[in-house]
Amino acid sequence: AAQLVPTLGGFFYSHRHANLVQTYSTLFGFIQKIFKSYSELNPEYYNRIISEEVRTGEAFSASTIFNGYAFPFISDVEAVGLTGSLGITFVTFKDSRVRLFTPIDILENVDKDNLIPQIDFIEFLLERILDTDPGKLYTGSISQITPTRLNPRPAGGTGFTNLKIEVVKYDPTHPKLYSPVPNSIVVIYKVHAWYASGYPYTRYNPFGYIINITDGNGKLYVKGLPILHAAAGAPMIYAYKVDEKSGEIIYFPDEGSHGAGTFPHMVEIRQPIQTARTVVFEGGCIVLPDIILPDKLWSTITLGTYYNPFTPIGFTYYESPLTISIDLFEAVSYVKPLSYGSYYEPTKALLLLYVPKGYRIQATVSATGQARKIILLLNNSMNNPDGYGYLFKETGRQYIVTFSIYKYAKQIYYMAYTRYEKAIVQGIRDPSTEKHLNLTSYYLNLTEKSIEENNYVLARKYSIDAWSNSLKAYDRSRGLLIDFTYSTVLIMLLVAPFAVLFEALIISSTGYRRGITIVLTSIIVFFLLKFLHPGFNVVTSLPALVMGIILITLAIPAVFFLFLEFNYGISEVRKSTIGLHFLERSRFDMLLSSLSIGIQNMRKRKLRTFLTFMAVILMVMSLVSLSSVVPLTMISRLKLPPSGSYNGILVRSYYYDPLSTDLYNYLKVTLGDQWYISERYWCYGPFLISAKGRNATVDAVIGLSSDEKHIAFSEVARSLRGEWFSKYDIYSCIIS
Repeated sequence: AAQLVPTLGGFFYSHRHANLVQTYSTLFGFIQKIFKSYSELNPEYYNRIISEEVRTGEAFSASTIFNGYAFPFISDVEAVGLTGSLGITFVTFKDSRVRLFTPIDILENVDKDNLIPQIDFIEFLLERILDTDPGKLYTGSISQITPTRLNPRPAGGTGFTNLKIEVVKYDPTHPKLYSPVPNSIVVIYKVHAWYASGYPYTRYNPFGYIINITDGNGKLYVKGLPILHAAAGAPMIYAYKVDEKSGEIIYFPDEGSHGAGTFPHMVEIRQPIQTARTVVFEGGCIVLPDIILPDKLWSTITLGTYYNPFTPIGFTYYESPLTISIDLFEAVSYVKPLSYGSYYEPTKALLLLYVPKGYRIQATVSATGQARKIILLLNNSMNNPDGYGYLFKETGRQYIVTFSIYKYAKQIYYMAYTRYEKAIVQGIRDPSTEKHLNLTSYYLNLTEKSIEENNYVLARKYSIDAWSNSLKAYDRSRGLLIDFTYSTVLIMLLVAPFAVLFEALIISSTGYRRGITIVLTSIIVFFLLKFLHPGFNVVTSLPALVMGIILITLAIPAVFFLFLEFNYGISEVRKSTIGLHFLERSRFDMLLSSLSIGIQNMRKRKLRTFLTFMAVILMVMSLVSLSSVVPLTMISRLKLPPSGSYNGILVRSYYYDPLSTDLYNYLKVTLGDQWYISERYWCYGPFLISAKGRNATVDAVIGLSSDEKHIAFSEVARSLRGEWFSKYDIYSCIIS
C-alpha cells in the first residue's frame, strides 16, 4: 500500500507509557503541519500517501498513536525512545489483516509505484526538519531527551539494564544448598506488561522472547533489557539442559518449594545490573495435547494485530489466553513432590508437565478462572479408579499422551462410574448422572471403533462428545460424594449429643455407669447408622472421618472448659482489684440446670414428649421430601413458523469474538454430510484505497466461502450477472 502512518515503533520493547506520549506531543504536532504543507505543494502524491489515521487525526492522538496498523518490523527509533531520546518513524504500508507474511505476501503483489510518492514525501520532511528551529520540534529541556542509561519515573521511565542469571539445582550436600548447572539453555520471555498488557506476548517483540545458553559455571549475562519503569513488564526466566549425547532434555524448571518457592521465575528489573537465579531439577516430561474446553470449544487464545492476545473475552468466564492451573501430586499419598514444573502454550493448546524421576506422579488440570477440572491424569482403570500414576525411572524420558481426548474422557469416566456405582448399591440414583455416563460409554465405543477403522477425524469428534459428557458425569458424581460426606459428618457430630440425651431421658444412670452407657450408646448408634445411612458406605475414607469426629468431640469440651477457667480467672482478678460490685452467676451451671430440669419434665410427661418428637420427625421428613430435587436437562422441541431468510442456524460467540477451529471442525464432521457449513470473516473500516490519483472508501469487508450461495446469499448469487465464486477462486471480490 502507499499510505503512511507516523508511529513511535513496533513494540520492540513493548515500550508505552504516559511520559512517552507527552514527550512526543510537540513532534507529532509538527508532523501534522508537514502533512498539511505537503498537500498544498503536491496534492496528487498527498492523496496517494494519506492514510485514514492521518486524515482524521487519529494518528496524532495520545490514546491511539500505537494502533491502527500491523507492524511486525523493528525500527531503530524504538531503541532511541527507550533511552529517553526523540525519534519517529513512518509505517509505509496499511494492512487490515491480523497476520503478516501470509501466502498472499509475494513479490508479484507489491506495487513498486507506491514507493515514488513515499520517497518524495520523506525528502520533503527531511528538508523541513533541517530548516526548522529545534524549539518547534520539542518544547522541553534538552536534558529530558538526552540518552540515559537508567531513568525511572512514576508514570513511565526510560532506560535499559543488564541481567546476570545463574542456573542452579537444589543440592543438600552442597555448602550453599544449590550447585551450578553448566551449559543450560535459558528462556527469558514476557507474560504481561504495565500499560500494554498483551503486547509483550507478541512474537514480533524479540526482547519479549530471548533464548541463550550459560557458560561452564552456569552463568549468563544478558544486555539491553528494559527496566520495569519503562512500562515493559517483568520477564519470566526458565532454564533447561539437554543431554549432549542423547539430545534429550534432562533438566527442567523447578516450581517446587526449593525452586520457584525460593527463587521466583519472575524477575523485576530495577537495577543497572540485575541479578537473578533460576532453579532446575532432573526429571522427565509428560506432553498433554488438546488442552481445550470440550463442552464449549472456545478458542484457547484470541490473537490480535501484533499476534498478542485480546483479553478478556466477554461472557466466557476466562481471559485470553485460557487460564490453566495444574496440581501435581504423588500417587496414593497425594502429596506434592519437592520438585515439579509445567509449561502451557495456548497457541497450540499444549501442556507440558515436568516430573521428577523415581516417583509415581498424578496430576489434575483445571481451566478458567473458576478452576473447573477438565483432565484427571491418573493412569487408572476400572479396577483401580484412583490410578497407578506415571513413573519415570530414567532422566530425560518423555511420555506423549496419544489419542489424548479419548484418554482424558476414559480416565474421568472410570472415576465417575465407580463413584456412582457406590451410590447405586445404596439405592441412590441420579437420572442426570446416569444419562451422561451412558452417553460417555456410548461415545467411547464409537471412538474405539473409528480408531480401528483409521477414521481419526470421526474419532476426534466422538472423543470430544465422550469427554464433554464424562466431565458432566464427574461433576454430578462429585457433587453426590460431597453431599454424602457433609451429611455423614453432620450425623456423626450429632451422635454424642444424642447419646447424652438418650441416656438422661431413657436410662438415667449415675456415676461411672453413666459414662459407660453414653459410650455404648454412641457405638450402637454409629453401627446402626453405618448400615442404614448410605453416606457411611459411599464416603472415600470412613476411618479417617471417624477419627476426625472423635478428635473434634474430645477437643470441644476441653476448649470449652478451658474458656470457663479463663473467665473464672479474669473474674477473680477483677474481684481482687475493684471488689465485689455485682452478683455473678455461672452461665454454664445455669445451662446444665435448665437441661436437667427440661429432661426431667420430659420424663414426667411421656405423651407430650412423644407427640413433640413425632411432630419434629414429620416436619423434617416433609421438608426433605419436598426439597430433594434432582436437576435433569432435557431438550424441549417447539415448532415455530419460519421467519428467517434461510433455513439454518447461526453459530457465533457472545460478542462476535473469533470462533475456534475445533468448533468449526466439529460442526463439519457432525453436520457436513447433511448441511452446508460456511465460515465468515469480516472487518469494519472505513478503509481508504488510492489508485491512479483517485480514492475510494470501503466501509466494511466480509469474507465468505463458496457454500454461502446456498445460505444467506442465495438471492445475491442468483441476481449476479456472472457466477458466484467457487472454492478455487482465491482472489475474487464482489463489490456491492
